[in-house]
Amino acid sequence: MRPIDLEVLQKTTTLNESIYYELKKSDDYRFTDKIVRSGISLSNNIFNSIESDKKNRHIVLLYNAKGSCHELKNYIKFGTSKGIINKDIGKQWLTETDQIFEMLNILIKSK
Repeated sequence: MRPIDLEVLQKTTTLNESIYYELKKSDDYRFTDKIVRSGISLSNNIFNSIESDKKNRHIVLLYNAKGSCHELKNYIKFGTSKGIINKDIGKQWLTETDQIFEMLNILIKSK
């Protein structure tokens, strides 16, 4: 496993933990469930791509992770605009999703 694989997985895990603990106190359970699932989907696709022993499957899973990253970003934007997510925290999470997305692009190009 390459260092960038570990870095993107760790960054995603840290973001997911932040989302979970920040939204744990929210009363909007449907939204919280959706955004947490989206983050977990992102992590799962990255982890499964690392574990995949087939090059084509690895790339497909990285593209799936990019899709999950976009979905997560949209939930963050929505939650921030509706006041469910604090604006400063939302801005931080959007920066982190942008970084993760770029790391995924690097991983795909390296294949």
